[in-house]
Amino acid sequence: MPHEPLREALRLRARLYALIREFFARRDVLEVETPILSEAANTEPNIESFSTTFTGPTQSPSRQRWLRTSAEFPMKRLLAAGVGDCYELGRVFRNGEVGRRHNPEFSMLEWYRVGWNHLRLIDETVELVQAALALRGRRAVCVSLTYRELFAQSLGLDPFAASVDVLRAALADANIEASSLERDDWLDLLITHHIQPMFPADRITVVRDWPASQCSLARIRPGSPPVAERFELYLGRHELANGYHELADASEQRIAQQLITGEEALRTWATQHDITWVVLRPTLIYGYGRDKNITEIARFILRFGFFPVFGSAQGLRQPIHVDDVATACCSAPTRSSTTPTSPTPPTGRSSGMRFTR
Repeated sequence: MPHEPLREALRLRARLYALIREFFARRDVLEVETPILSEAANTEPNIESFSTTFTGPTQSPSRQRWLRTSAEFPMKRLLAAGVGDCYELGRVFRNGEVGRRHNPEFSMLEWYRVGWNHLRLIDETVELVQAALALRGRRAVCVSLTYRELFAQSLGLDPFAASVDVLRAALADANIEASSLERDDWLDLLITHHIQPMFPADRITVVRDWPASQCSLARIRPGSPPVAERFELYLGRHELANGYHELADASEQRIAQQLITGEEALRTWATQHDITWVVLRPTLIYGYGRDKNITEIARFILRFGFFPVFGSAQGLRQPIHVDDVATACCSAPTRSSTTPTSPTPPTGRSSGMRFTR
């Protein structure tokens, strides 16, 4: 029958979706459904959003609406509200992406585990992938290694210590335009051009402990060097998933969400009026008697040579002197190129996972 391959593909997808829902139901992870349409666009500079125009009555200053590129922001709002472990399996949209394995509209599985670190999340992700493979009678060997181990084994270099010239030299055969590339760009290109294509087809490869500079939302683990508690999971040479360990608390979540809501409104308004904008986010300003906490800490350290830290010492704010804030405010309008961005809300001590198909 001419349509039997199509029917078989649809049956397999239905079985996969049923497996995913059963997988999380057994673990008491709540399925949620969040809005697909938003008043604000995605804030990731490398991902382009689709937009449409709302024609009905509205109190919003703009009629422009955006299709979500992931369920991340609304799901994190649910986490901040205390929903707990949750997942969503739904459609997302990304403009400009098309190819053999990229569509402008596709299904994404995203879930969050409150109180988990990235290592527990890795185990759960591998278990889900193995269960999905079993639908086709397959099973894969799983290999887990750090980002540093991956580069050492594949290319014989240390990604944290190698100079940009060394990284560029390793890609000499790729004929890549180098004028605007930075260190992290070269590292990413080495993975996509030289390392990832060599992964065995029948293997699950988990790469964990990424450079802190590449993972702005992940918890940073102190060390030499500090690394982000983030991972990517590959089946063969294809990336299936990525996840990371976030750290915050409820009060920080509420504050961050208020800031994000305000910046989303600013972005929408500025885009509608073709206005270039810059957001500065100083979190703990001190100097000229403005902040007694910083002053008292400095005095204590000067007097005793140390400062006692209670709890886990995982601060979310960085102190900055008022003079530096003033300098940044004066220089921001004169910058020739700026990339407007908004922060992602912290979600409590949790780990998040994203699957794409």
